[in-house]
Order: sequence, then structure tokens, then C-alpha cells
Amino acid sequence: MLRPSAFRGARNPPRRLPTLLLGVAAGGLGALIHDAAAAAVPAIASPAADTAAGWIKSADNPVLGGSLGTCFDVSVMREGDRHRMWFSWRPRKSVALVESRDGVHWSEPRIVLGPRPESGWEDDINRPVVIKRHDGYHAWYTGQARDQSWIGYATSPDGVTWTRASRQPVLSPEQPWEKEAVMCPHVIWDEAEGLYRMWYSGGEQYEPDAIGYAVSPDGVNWAKHAGNPVFRSDSRFAWESHKVTGCQVVRQGDWHVMFYIGFQDRDHAQIGIARSRDGITGWERHPANPIIRPTADGWDHDACYKPFALLDDGTWRLWYNGRHGSAEQIGQALHEGEDLGFEAARTDALEFSRAEPGFVSLFDGKTLEGWTIRCLPKDRVLAARAWTVDQGTILADTMGHTGHFYIMLVSRKEYGDFVLRLRLQVERGITGNSGIQIRSRYDPETGWMEGPQIDINPPGPELTGKLWNEGPGPHRWLSNETIEGQKFHYADEGDGWNDLEITANGMRIRSVLNGVTVVDYDGSGVLDDEPHRKLNVGTRGRIGLQIHSYQELKLRFKDVRIREASP
Repeated sequence: MLRPSAFRGARNPPRRLPTLLLGVAAGGLGALIHDAAAAAVPAIASPAADTAAGWIKSADNPVLGGSLGTCFDVSVMREGDRHRMWFSWRPRKSVALVESRDGVHWSEPRIVLGPRPESGWEDDINRPVVIKRHDGYHAWYTGQARDQSWIGYATSPDGVTWTRASRQPVLSPEQPWEKEAVMCPHVIWDEAEGLYRMWYSGGEQYEPDAIGYAVSPDGVNWAKHAGNPVFRSDSRFAWESHKVTGCQVVRQGDWHVMFYIGFQDRDHAQIGIARSRDGITGWERHPANPIIRPTADGWDHDACYKPFALLDDGTWRLWYNGRHGSAEQIGQALHEGEDLGFEAARTDALEFSRAEPGFVSLFDGKTLEGWTIRCLPKDRVLAARAWTVDQGTILADTMGHTGHFYIMLVSRKEYGDFVLRLRLQVERGITGNSGIQIRSRYDPETGWMEGPQIDINPPGPELTGKLWNEGPGPHRWLSNETIEGQKFHYADEGDGWNDLEITANGMRIRSVLNGVTVVDYDGSGVLDDEPHRKLNVGTRGRIGLQIHSYQELKLRFKDVRIREASP
């Protein structure tokens, strides 16, 4: 999907196709690479940080590409014992068809829908969706010319020989948000309504910005939804904060489930899921998003694009195009079982803590039960929005606001000796500071929590996990030595999460960040001195999650659990 300036030559102009393949494109499908006896269940890689929510990438990836050149944006259908895939073939500016018995090993490609430059809008044909009805096959596709994109429509009796239903596009960029491009159509037939329903992407040519919705009685004449776009990027989530595009929508029970691409910037894309009752409003993102992420140094190292998923004998198969440098190919990920885990992901934190003997969850993934927001009176309106539950995480968000003082999320219960474990996520580029107060108390007069704090410092991550004294007395570092091997991950690295463990045992405070001990501090004579004893902090108190004063911050916590020492 992506065409950053660095890859401008690779993404759009046609490549020279190896001579050997020129005849293949013009010929028939030929024999499948593997016959029925040789067809096998695809190899499955081990779960890793490049997937989430039960998805696992195939060990056979990539399954299509290589010498074929850029292969991208597919539509897949199962018919009998075979899968048929219509894919975008950049070197030929066409849509080609391949077939497979196992979804991994594919036949040689045959062009089935090629460019028509004389039309004025079909210099390049790509991004198809194909459905089958009683009267044959129906395809909607993207036509591109003059740095613009439109959507066309064709029909076929067999999925191979196609006839355009109209010489003109059936959908054109007309609304302001659509700018110069409408593309990436996904269409389903709604039997109850007697309508074709289309979700499409609109906006910039590379890449579109958001997703719109339209309906049609005949596949040619479309009425766009008055509330378009119906699905936009969400700045709360770094991985999709730039754009959302390239979606597929499937019906699952009472839900419309959308698989979509999220762009963090022009160079980085990942795949997520959302769901809606009507397919238009009330979209609910999966708590584990993104579900498919680039694999470091892998064939999809830079980006994961355009998902297309099928529920196949109780297993979800999801094909997508991945990019490493200028090479773009097709891969597959699988998910066992029909349930995509929207509900299960919300309780991951609770189940995780149950799996650790002696630990109790401090966050149920749904509410802030057990916590209280504390701030100065002037900040109460902002505070109600600054600490929320979002997609199974505790979200701290003061982006766009710098006039506030400290805004704290404080545990209702007090703790003395304990082990606290949690996961935290922060976006690259955040300039605000945070921290985790332990054995502390909120002072409504000063507006902050007095007591020791484990620092969280996005702009200078080497300080994350270090020990700060937030009072009483001078605010100062108690332990901030440079630790060899200390690791911190931003949201766009690995799975985007950091594991933090804080142990308070007597006067000793210890913090471990991503498996590396960064603080092991003996607070004797400090945490139990007269000022600390007077305020009853340092040895016992509440836990507090901090939004620092006068700063923009966006930070997430999950899997928050604690084990108290035996009395």
C-alpha cells in the first residue's frame, strides 16, 4: 500500500518483469505447483511480538512474490477444495489470478483484468474485491491515472473472463475528505436489504486517509453515506495515528468485523481489527491491536498492509502484503477458532495476574474501580478526561493541554511491602513526564503526592525505572545511575510494551525494567527519616500513577497486579 518518497520508484512505476515470466502472464493458470496429494497444512511459526490476540504468522511466508515483482492487495475466495486469489500485480499494472489447495503454494499467475489507458482513468488496475453470487462473479477494483484513483466494476461468469459494467468509474472522489482518490473497495451483498454495501478508502493518493461507506442496488449506482468517513484514524493509538485505510469487512454474528491498515507515518503500517453493530457507527477497536506487526529483519520488516481474512474450517486465514525496502510480497497469518477475542482481550490483565500465584489484579481492564483521580480543583474537568479506560488499558492523555498541575490516579488501598508488576506503553515523540508513586500520599494543598517515585520519562528513557524523591524535603534523585544493558521500548518497537517490576521490602526499593535491574536502593535514613515519618510516607502509603504538571503526556498501563508481603 505504501509509497513513501524513498520508494517512489519501486511502488508506482512498473518494474521490468523477468523475461521468463512474460509468457506466464499471458498463458493459462497451468498446473498447480502442488497436487492434492502434496498439499499440506501450512507450517506455523511460534507466537511472537509480531502478532497478537492469537494470530500467528505462517512459517512459509512469503507465499507469493519474489521474482514476480511487487504483489499486493488481494481478494481471496474458497471454492471447493481450492482457494482463488485475485491479486494486484504492479509490474503488469493488472489484476492476476492464482489458485491454491493449501493457501500457501500458488499456481502461476494469469492476468484477468488489465489496464485500459484509453479510458483516461485505468492506466493501472489494482486493489480488487471479488464476490460470487447466483449470477456469477462481481469485482470492484481501483483504476489509477494522472495521480488520481477511481473505483470500477466488472462481472464474470467464471472469475477469469471479465466484462466491465461501465466505461466510467462507478465511484469517484467528489467529497472534500476524498481529495484526489477513492480506492481499496470492499463489497458485500446484503440479501435482507437487497443492496451491495461498500467500504472504501479516500483521501491522498498515497496513502488514503480514512474509510467511507456507500450502498448500491446494482453495483453501478452508489449512494455515499452522509456521515462519511465512517472510520478515521485515532490519535490515541500511535500505530494508527496517521491514517487508516485498506479495509475488509465481514459479518460475524451480530457484528461487522473490520480488518484494516493503520499507518503510524508514511513508512510504517500494521494491521488491526475493529467491530461495529451496523458497520457504520460505534466502531470498537480490538484491545490487542495491532494484531499483525512487522517482523524485525523479516520479509515484512517495514510494513504490513491490506488484510484479507477468511474463516476456513474453524481457522481464520489472513493474507496481507508486507514490505521490506522496495520488495512487497504476500504472506499469511492464522488464528485458530472463530472467536477473535474482543472480550477475552479485555480481561487479559485479570487472567494474567491470576496465573501468578499470590498476585492480585489492580485493574480489571474495564473500569477504574479501586482508583481515585486526584488533582487541584481547577483541573477537575480535564482530569475526568485525562485518566480513562481505553481498549483494555489505563490511558493517561493530556495531549493538547499544558496548563494543568499534577493529575494523579491514586489507589484507594495502602501498601507497605509488596511486589508491583505492570506493563507500560508510550509513543515516540512524547515530551511529558510521568512516574509511579509508591508508599505515598496525596496532599490536596500542594497538589502532588509526597513520597518515593519510580520515574517514567519518555523523552529521556534512560531515566525510566530510576528512583526519585517527590518529597518531603528536596525533590531529588535517590538513584539514577546509568545501567549497562537497560532497555526501553517505544510503542513502535517490538510489541510496544515495557515490563516494569517494583519491589518494596523494608527500606530497600528495587525496580526491574524489561528484565534489567535499574534500581536497588537502600533507603535507610532517608525514607524513614523524620520528615517522611511525620507525613507517614516512605514505608507505607498509596500507589499513584502520575501525569506531570504543565506537560503533554500520552501513556498506557495494563496488566497491573500486586503481591503483598505476608504480615
